[in-house]
Amino acid sequence: MLDEERIRLMFQLAKYEQGIGSRDLKIIRYTEKDYAAFALIKNFFLMTAAYLLLLAGFVLCNLRQCLALLSEMNFVPVLAAVLVGYLFVLAFYSILVYTLSRLRYGRALRRVKEYYRKLRVLNRLYKDEQLLAGGLQDDED
Repeated sequence: MLDEERIRLMFQLAKYEQGIGSRDLKIIRYTEKDYAAFALIKNFFLMTAAYLLLLAGFVLCNLRQCLALLSEMNFVPVLAAVLVGYLFVLAFYSILVYTLSRLRYGRALRRVKEYYRKLRVLNRLYKDEQLLAGGLQDDED
């Protein structure tokens, strides 16, 4: 016999697994520190590439001024400004990524805990039904 509560619970679990749960279960495979570290490593490479692309675009747009700076042979202040700008942007986005990854991990952990709680309830419902079915079969014999 089909139990309405069990069917509703199975539907909720399947909906979660096919939706946001697939991402949550991937996140939870790691510890919180590892997840944040991977996010920071990815941020480092992406921000470095983005900064280099933006710097190249800026140089191309302001080619005359850049050539004038190069003709003066004054490399140290220009390189210092580029490096300080890079470090500032990298630090800002690293703090942002670290904070967001910790929040994302915490939310995923809460949702996965609720998912596992519902799985335990579903398992209990199945066991109760098996016990009930086993008791009915014993009565019929």
